Amino acid sequence: MILVRHTPLDAPAEQHCPAAPADSWPHRHGPRGSAGPTYGLIEGEADPGGTWAPDTPVTPVAGLTDHRPIGPSVPLGSVRLLAPVDPGTVLGMAHNTGPGDRQLPAQAFYKPGAGVIGPGESIVVPAGIGRVEPEAELALVIGARCRDLTPAQVPGAVLGWTAANDVTARDLQVSDPLWVRAKSYDTFTPLGPGVRLGMPERDGLVELRADGRLVGSAPLSALARDAVEVLCYLTSFLTLRPGDVVLLGAPAGAADVPLVPGRQIGVRVPGLPELVNPVAAPRGGERLDQSEPTVPG
Repeated sequence: MILVRHTPLDAPAEQHCPAAPADSWPHRHGPRGSAGPTYGLIEGEADPGGTWAPDTPVTPVAGLTDHRPIGPSVPLGSVRLLAPVDPGTVLGMAHNTGPGDRQLPAQAFYKPGAGVIGPGESIVVPAGIGRVEPEAELALVIGARCRDLTPAQVPGAVLGWTAANDVTARDLQVSDPLWVRAKSYDTFTPLGPGVRLGMPERDGLVELRADGRLVGSAPLSALARDAVEVLCYLTSFLTLRPGDVVLLGAPAGAADVPLVPGRQIGVRVPGLPELVNPVAAPRGGERLDQSEPTVPG
């Protein structure tokens, strides 16, 4: 079963409510009675090419963790898929790309929720920041408030998993050891196209494609620390809440693929269709995010 977040094709750009609590109706779904984002469930599998058929039924459900049907199914082709969650916290794992990283201490980094985009949305690469690269990763979506998890408790805290692209400005990593600027630009965290419910298997492949060509592939078993160990580590010092996202790391490391305008970048993880995002340059003088008003200076 796959959870998606969507809006009608003719709906305006997604609106956010920054002052609303993270689990409130306006923040997650838009105003009641509006054509705002809705959660839905898809039972069908993707085709071998990594896509869903337009007539795939989507059953609207009450919320992120409340999967009671609230209306009749609609065809997938009649809706626009958004990022599958609107996270309050996004965390990534450094030093987790291979067995050798077990010689290093576990280390996490933050990415802003404002940088999350969904399938088909453009990764906007600002000028003058040097080389920018994708990282194909599997990301966990949290389904329950959790702290100090034990290994046995982890499955009950995980809603499911999704594909993630941990876009990174490589040159900026050198000047900022905390990686804040290198990983925090708007649009630098594509997620989607849905959340596969349950816990991921360790033997699946994570794949990276550029313009349809496979440029990187590695098994999840290559990660230095698996999903259970990562969540036990993170919750030993912070609380995670429903909708938060944890990127596990790129099992093959970063592919040597610069992000340049016009390129199409795809990420595929087990059990989900491919997450595809075009790469674009910012238009002159324009903010990257047009969905919220600018605060007057």
